[in-house]
This record gives sequence, structure tokens and C-alpha cells, in this order.
Amino acid sequence: MLELLKILANRINDFQIYSDVYKEVYGFRPQAWCKYGHPSWEFIQQENLRQVMEDSKAEDDTINAFMAAGAPDLDTAFRWLEDAENHEVYG
Repeated sequence: MLELLKILANRINDFQIYSDVYKEVYGFRPQAWCKYGHPSWEFIQQENLRQVMEDSKAEDDTINAFMAAGAPDLDTAFRWLEDAENHEVYG
């Protein structure tokens, strides 16, 4: 029974991560599931991984752009990235 609860908790966590990332990207939570049913847990895990990899690549591309724009080192490039993200959030 405990093992089943752990599996269920992981699935709920996967769904929450997927829903949170989807909302961050598209501005709303995935609504099509109400009409077409819930996706499989495997799909959610694959989608989470895809989104994490996509975000990681975007961050890498941004860091490389900052380095090309004159950041003297990675610490500076990451600081510029953080400043840009904070500006985006707080304007």
C-alpha cells in the first residue's frame, strides 16, 4: 500500500509540474483535457523532460549570446541573465 501511495504521489507531482510549466509557457493551464480526457502519465513525464530540455537549451543560448556580447566570464553572463529575468518579472 505504501508503494502505491508513493507512485501516486509521483504521478500527481508530475502532473503538477507539467501544468505549471504549461501555464508559464502559454499563460493558462492545459484545458483540452476537460474535453478529451487526461493524457497518460508517460506522456506527462516525457513532456516534462522535453520542456526542461527546451528551457535548458534556451538558457544555454542566452548565456552564449551574453558571452558574445562581451560578458568577460560565465559568472557575469549568469548575472546578466538573472538581471534580465528579474527585469522581465518586475519591469
